[in-house]
Amino acid sequence: MGANNVPVDSKLLDSFAGQFIVACSGGADSLALAHLAIERARAASLPMPVLAHIDHGLRPESKVEARAVAKFAESLGAPSLVRTVVVEQRGASLEAAARDARYEALDACAAQVGADWILLAHTRSDQAETVLMRIVRGTGLVGLAGMSERRGIYARPLLGLERAQTEEYCLKHGLSYSQDPMNREERYTRVRIRHTVLPQLRLENTRINEALCGLADSARDHREVLDWAASEVLQSFDDGAGRLRLGASFDALPQSLAARSLALFVEGQGGGPLERRHQRDVLALCRGASGGSRDLHLPGGTVSRRYDVLVWEPTAGQVYSVQAPEGFVSRLWQSGDRMRPERLKGRSRKLSDLFAEAKVPAAWRRQAWVVCCAEGEQAGEIVWAQHIGAAFGWQVPVMLVGTA
Repeated sequence: MGANNVPVDSKLLDSFAGQFIVACSGGADSLALAHLAIERARAASLPMPVLAHIDHGLRPESKVEARAVAKFAESLGAPSLVRTVVVEQRGASLEAAARDARYEALDACAAQVGADWILLAHTRSDQAETVLMRIVRGTGLVGLAGMSERRGIYARPLLGLERAQTEEYCLKHGLSYSQDPMNREERYTRVRIRHTVLPQLRLENTRINEALCGLADSARDHREVLDWAASEVLQSFDDGAGRLRLGASFDALPQSLAARSLALFVEGQGGGPLERRHQRDVLALCRGASGGSRDLHLPGGTVSRRYDVLVWEPTAGQVYSVQAPEGFVSRLWQSGDRMRPERLKGRSRKLSDLFAEAKVPAAWRRQAWVVCCAEGEQAGEIVWAQHIGAAFGWQVPVMLVGTA
């Protein structure tokens, strides 16, 4: 369905239940999404969404925009949160640093209100820009897939709409939205793509947004198949304690499957995400004869090959939190904790002893996470431990997320 055929109404949010946050910058896209969410809550007697505004402090007028969002929420009877963040580049672009700070703040807002979803107002126009930016920079299948409609608790219900449709919605409902002056500064790649490159491409194809988003849809379909196969590979080669077994069997895998498996392994340990060049480097490290010990530095840590075993070591000072699925809770391990690791086939051991046997450094142990069953007769039982892996008889999808 083309974007112009997608109605801008609250049905776009019908698949979301529970409490959710709307990330609201005050621009047309986010203001339209916030208004849709509030109107839906009113009509169906649902919990009011929380409007979260993240002030990056990069412009003098940012505090005015924050107050405008809070006032908008108050006028419609919705709660709001305003968080001011410090944007630290640390070698990254200003855009990337601001994005990282924004997502960290949104995670904190979700934890504060117990949100089930964080809704982002990215549109089809944003998706087309993202795909084109990645093509220009150089990307593979995963990058071509663009932004996902859902990833964890984040969701983008407006991805089927063009930016012009959200602006029309705001005009129709008398919503006064802000114009970020940074969206006109040509020093930013996305701005150049939006105002210079895409207009030129539109002379060749008036439906260039649709073409780029169609490419993303196709890449996403292929990525889902590749990710499924890569997950099967990880189950076969992961030793259950966060280490990957290598050797002739791993060498026999198709290159694209091996590379994606390694990327998922690193991301599952809290590293990454890996760019294409990183994936090539990790694959080169893992292919062929072991040749003793070799290390490769990546975002968030280091992968170390110890003969035919690949080990992830986080960067010193890196802190992780854990995202556990519904029905489970995560916490830092405590003295006296016991679990039944897979390798012991159900026999219970102290977690401190298991860490020692696995040669987990003391600094890592202090910040190690566990996931426990939260319901039923097995409530409180540890089903997964960082550096150890899953407990006997359990397969719990756990995601480590770097927080510093």
